[in-house]
Formats: sequence, C-alpha cells, structure tokens
Amino acid sequence: MLRIAEAPDLGDDGDGLPWSILHELRGLVRCEVIEFGSFDASRRSYFYDQGLDQPAYDPDQDDVFWDLFPTSCGFQDPAQPYRTVRQSTDRYTLAEMRRTPLYLEFCRPLGLHHSLQACWQAGAGRELRLVLHRGRHDPDFDDRDRGLITLLRPHVLAAHRALLRRRDPVPDLTSRQWELLRLIEDGLTNRQIARHLSISEHTVRKHLENVFARLEVASRTAALRRAFP
Repeated sequence: MLRIAEAPDLGDDGDGLPWSILHELRGLVRCEVIEFGSFDASRRSYFYDQGLDQPAYDPDQDDVFWDLFPTSCGFQDPAQPYRTVRQSTDRYTLAEMRRTPLYLEFCRPLGLHHSLQACWQAGAGRELRLVLHRGRHDPDFDDRDRGLITLLRPHVLAAHRALLRRRDPVPDLTSRQWELLRLIEDGLTNRQIARHLSISEHTVRKHLENVFARLEVASRTAALRRAFP
C-alpha cells in the first residue's frame, strides 16, 4: 500500500498511471483484468484506456458499450457519483445483474463477470475510471476489496495527477491555489469556496486572478485544463 500511497516515479509511466501502480493494485486486490481510463460519455469517446490483461474486442463493441452506458449495471451512486467505490452487484443481485443488457451484450462476451469501480470527475463531461474485473467462476469482490480501493482512491488520483505534471509541467502554484483549483474542479462556486475556506468572496476572486496570471489563462475552465491536463 505504501508504494501506491507514495506514488514513486519509477520511470514507467503509462497513459494515465505508472504501470507499477496497476501491478501493485492487482497484487492487493486480486483480479483478472484491471483498467484505468479517461472518457467523455457524451461524445462516446475515450481519451485513453490503459490496463493489464485487457481482452481484445471488436471495435463494433464500442458502439454497444456507449449505447448501453446510460443504463449500465448500476455502478454509479446517484447521490455521490464520484465519492464512492461501487461494484456491479450494488444495485442488483448477481442473478439480476447477469440479466442486464450491458452484461449480456458487452461484459459476458469479454469475460468480465464481476466488477469493482472507482470514478473521478475530470472536467466538464470527462471522467476517470479505475475498474477491476474478475472471471465468472471467481468470487465476487468483498468488503475488504472495496475498503482497500476506498483507502487507495485518493492516492491513485494523486499518482495520476503527478504523471500529468511530469508529462505537461505547469507553473508552480501555492498550496492554497491548488486547493482552490480542486474546489473549482469539484464544481463549487466562488461563494461556496469562500464558505469552505472561511474567506471572503473578494479574496477568492483575488486568488483566482493570481492563478489565471500564473497559468496564463483567462477562465476557470482553461485553468482546470492547464492545471489538470
């Protein structure tokens, strides 16, 4: 767990995470396939899809996946879609899940029979997703597995952000400015940020002006794209 929490730079960066992080995760939570990807569901497109032992599939299955994505196997918690670790049997029993269209038309043909997932919002319309899969005859994920991924979830995100900074360095920001950007990324308004940080809205605006100047941008959206490519 320490190797993931400390996110060492071993020079083995993949598209979204160091490969060593994926291997460490699979060592802690046994699975057949592990994936880390970034996608925009509204545009039906992936920015990247990195993984270990991912099954090969026909490109036509992409359309099947996107067609069924809005009614997928109940991964997302509607109340807190980006703050909980979910699995494919949270909303359904195993038998019910295996009757869903996404399972029958997409997961089963690829041998993805049990899934555990953590998601993060990564800008407007864009998500990051870590998914672990097990085979049909494997046991489902349990509370220990979910607890481990929950504990490691913020460290996985930190490792991802560190990789992006290595790939596309941004000007140095203060800890307060990074905190402000992460609150903006979470969708908070200036007023909500002011309440969260116990400062005035005027101070929030001044912080934002300084952030925009350092990042050489003119909007909140552009600042997020520059800070979190």
